[in-house]
Amino acid sequence: MATPSFLLIVGDVGHILLSQASGQVTDLYYAEYDREGDFIPDVFYGRISVENGEQLQAIAGKILEYEQYLFPDPSFLGEALLVAGADGSFAARHGNGQVNYAANNYFNPARGILSRNILYPASDTARQEIIDLVSRGAGFVNYTGHGLYDGWLDPSFRQKDIAGLGNRGKYPLMVVNGCQTNVFSIAECFAESLLRAPGRGALAYIGCTSDSYWDEDFYWSVGAGPIVSEPVYTESSPGFFDRIFHLNGEEIGIWAPSLGEMLFGGNMAVQQSTSPRKKFYWEIYQLAGDPSLIPWFGVPSPGNAEFSFTVPQGARSLNIRTAPYNYAAVSAGGNLLDARHAGPDGLVTLGLPGDLLPGVLDVVITGQGSMPFTGEVRVGTPPGDYLELAGHSLSDESLEPDGLISAGESVSFDLVLVNLGAGAMPADTLVISSPSAGIAIEDPLFPLAGLPAGDTLEVSGAFRIRAADTAGDGTLVMIGLVRRGARDAGGIYIRERLIAPVLESKGIRWDDRQRGDGDGIPDPSEWLDCTWLLKNSGHFRTGLIDVGDLPYGLSPFDSLVDQPGLRLGPGEEKESLFRARVGQPGVGTIAWGYFTAGNCYRQVIDSFQLATGLHFEDFGTRGTGRFPLENDPAAPWSPDPVTLFSPPYSFRSGQVRAGETSRLSVGFQTEGAGVLSFAYRVSSEPGYDCLVFLVDSIQVDIWSGEQPWNTFTTPIGPGSHTVTWLYRKDHSVSLGEDAAWIDDIVFPADAFRQS
Repeated sequence: MATPSFLLIVGDVGHILLSQASGQVTDLYYAEYDREGDFIPDVFYGRISVENGEQLQAIAGKILEYEQYLFPDPSFLGEALLVAGADGSFAARHGNGQVNYAANNYFNPARGILSRNILYPASDTARQEIIDLVSRGAGFVNYTGHGLYDGWLDPSFRQKDIAGLGNRGKYPLMVVNGCQTNVFSIAECFAESLLRAPGRGALAYIGCTSDSYWDEDFYWSVGAGPIVSEPVYTESSPGFFDRIFHLNGEEIGIWAPSLGEMLFGGNMAVQQSTSPRKKFYWEIYQLAGDPSLIPWFGVPSPGNAEFSFTVPQGARSLNIRTAPYNYAAVSAGGNLLDARHAGPDGLVTLGLPGDLLPGVLDVVITGQGSMPFTGEVRVGTPPGDYLELAGHSLSDESLEPDGLISAGESVSFDLVLVNLGAGAMPADTLVISSPSAGIAIEDPLFPLAGLPAGDTLEVSGAFRIRAADTAGDGTLVMIGLVRRGARDAGGIYIRERLIAPVLESKGIRWDDRQRGDGDGIPDPSEWLDCTWLLKNSGHFRTGLIDVGDLPYGLSPFDSLVDQPGLRLGPGEEKESLFRARVGQPGVGTIAWGYFTAGNCYRQVIDSFQLATGLHFEDFGTRGTGRFPLENDPAAPWSPDPVTLFSPPYSFRSGQVRAGETSRLSVGFQTEGAGVLSFAYRVSSEPGYDCLVFLVDSIQVDIWSGEQPWNTFTTPIGPGSHTVTWLYRKDHSVSLGEDAAWIDDIVFPADAFRQS
């Protein structure tokens, strides 16, 4: 059975309790299965909160009308309402910024949407205009501002106003970034009233079950970045609006076409910020509605598809060409046979049982931005010939006889063809083509002998294609086959996944024991032995990998001696060894060394920092550190490539429970007085969960709450010392990211002696 993607909860809290007995009003933990402190859901979820069948029927009727595109007038889908609520302290920057971002980038005539944008302070007196616009019909409504359980506060749009709405057949998705309007644990909240109202109200509602906050609501909608009245796309991470429209090259993994994905996407934008309320936001933002429903933003274009309108009873597949990523389904007599998403090339192959009875198959195709498509396929013996691909395999593989197409490899095909039609197929020529960028056709033709009805033909060494040297690992390619003499008879499609090497850096270490003075300090003109651990995380071997330096900015090296290249098999790790000579920067200068490994088709870049004349720990080795760190085995600190003071990594405290600690220590000896400095960051419960810094078991300083990156310096006297970083939790509340980070430790000059 396929892994579930969506969870729909039907019933109010009197029928289905909240997912936790105390704390926030939330269904989150019905959708989160890892626990152990995890709060990111594993499936997309929502609740249709109803007390009885009558309320459920009203909501289901809206959903079915919407999904089947049965609107009396669909033009309302091209209209939107964006409102920045009134607040003298925050609305001008936070509220107006959110509305301006949505309007400038997405809700505008260039996107086929007519949007009424009500900014602060005009919103303070726009109550009746807002109610009239919703009553007239809009496909999307967004309000950011103050709220209560029974509606928007300022401007006021409350439960008592719903009965007067006249938007039958024009139900919006309503997203409200404000307090409590979706607190479904009470008798009836604003969101429930909008959904339950028959023939009016809303299709679905995303909103909060508790208080929300201006900063986080801005991040939720726009993305984590500067909070300004005119936000710019390039200055923030992807937010709710970016994930819905995905017009700027966003990876498909963060697209949010469905309601459940939209809820997830907004919360993920907060997760990517520095907010201390990440868990809180995952809990309080809830969806009232069907999480699998895909709403439209603008009047959609007609759906389209290409497929054979007749298939034989013995057919085992139905090929459909449609828009990329559309969802296609085929059924017989109301029983689903198969359903799949099209690939990026728009091709989807649906499975058929091979023993169909004469009759009709129903095809339904849905997708973001297009009307639902419905069509029929007749099951019966075609009067003429009907060529179907019964099987295929690769042959004459130029690089590796493994049944896979590798980057840079040329292959041919062995095919098993069967004529399922009533008539004989005359002699013809098969022609192949491919719209995929990763494939070049070297020999597109293959002659076919005639094939009587019901017979099978096996051919070997047909065609010749070549995968690009630069093809990415896992790239899907589509290859189409048609008969030259019957181009209108429907095509045969083959899909293959290319494999390729993927270079990954596992960190660079340096050592001055063999060629330098062995004191662990990079001194001017000193030669260092560098070890770069490289991994091929792809599914095909690499070619010869060369290592070189990249002179970005002020390099700490004036000479680099490359070692012979290396090759890596799939999943293999190897060390690349080279020598580098430190240049002549002044003592204490911190500079970057950049290095590249690869060939003309693919490469990886990594770097490390040197503090000339000083011991410097930047955690560039990913796990152990350059110096003898003593890490807590019960709750070890670990490298963090995301939250850091400077690349490539910081060190983050281990995950601990109430009353526990995560400890990191390092011991050293100095002959003279010096200083030790480091960067730190904390996200914790203020005053209770703390980062503690100790020297020789004596507390030097302590930090808690939301502490952005900062640096700390302390004097170190001569003698033996142990410095310790301790993340300590109390016995109750957890807030923020519940962690501490350190980075870029600079030790006294004579702290370590290598031997």
